[in-house]
Amino acid sequence: MTGQTRYADTAPYFAGGHITSGGYSCTTGIPVANNSGGGFAIITASHCAHTGAVIYNGAGTREGTVSEYHENWDAAKYPVSSSGAYEFDGSPSANDPRPLSGTKYSYNGDSVCQDGYTSGVICGIQVVNQDVQNFMVSGPRYHNTFAVRGVIGRRANSTAVRPGDSGGLVFAIPYSGASVREVRGIVSASVDGHSDEIFWTEALDIYNTFHVHLV
Repeated sequence: MTGQTRYADTAPYFAGGHITSGGYSCTTGIPVANNSGGGFAIITASHCAHTGAVIYNGAGTREGTVSEYHENWDAAKYPVSSSGAYEFDGSPSANDPRPLSGTKYSYNGDSVCQDGYTSGVICGIQVVNQDVQNFMVSGPRYHNTFAVRGVIGRRANSTAVRPGDSGGLVFAIPYSGASVREVRGIVSASVDGHSDEIFWTEALDIYNTFHVHLV
């Protein structure tokens, strides 16, 4: 893990890294491996990049090219040479990778964190709607709006998400003081422009759609 940073991540790629494509900045989400046939990939938000889009790290080094995307989960997959089950923890400038272990759905009352390259890690987000259908997502790159299924969380009177966090990892800390992070999903959007509310899509649904698993 020596030398890996949010801004200029190198293989094996982690969650929480800065990526760019088509002049837009987003965040690496879930590091995955294919269920069959081998190979590694990163999951990010589909409103950031569609099939054929080339993904670069923040320093301009190519990571991969999007092979498929699914708007119903606002998720895109791009194969990489290798990915690692870690997320860049802490502030945007911190270099403190923490291991990922396990994946679960989120339920009302759960407390989660999100890890976007703009915000770094933000915790204290409480699930307020565990199954939102037809949430409308749009992005400036493709100028389209589409319906997505996922979860809404709120961080009362505090910022939960910022521009550029899209695609980043949503995770839970399974017990007090735990160093491991439990995967929940990827950041999709703020809710009606309110920065204290965040919408994300669930990792288990994404795994089933792309036929992948946490690396």
